[in-house]
Amino acid sequence: MKMNIQEAVSVVEAFQKVAPKSLIALAACGKLRHFVKGEHLFFDKDPLETIYVVVSGLVSLYKTNAQGEKKLFLFWTRGN
Repeated sequence: MKMNIQEAVSVVEAFQKVAPKSLIALAACGKLRHFVKGEHLFFDKDPLETIYVVVSGLVSLYKTNAQGEKKLFLFWTRGN
């Protein structure tokens, strides 16, 4: 499903009670990006200047140890 930025912002639970005028301002600051399964949003120690919101799909946050094993910290799904 193709979604515009205002529709994407509206699915976020934390934004459900935000005034429509504020949602418009928030949407003006954002952009939609599509990621392929397995693609990384960022890596450990990368400087972060972005807030990511999951519109659809699943995102996991993990760290890899010295043996190459993944330690899972969090899962995010739509609206988180």
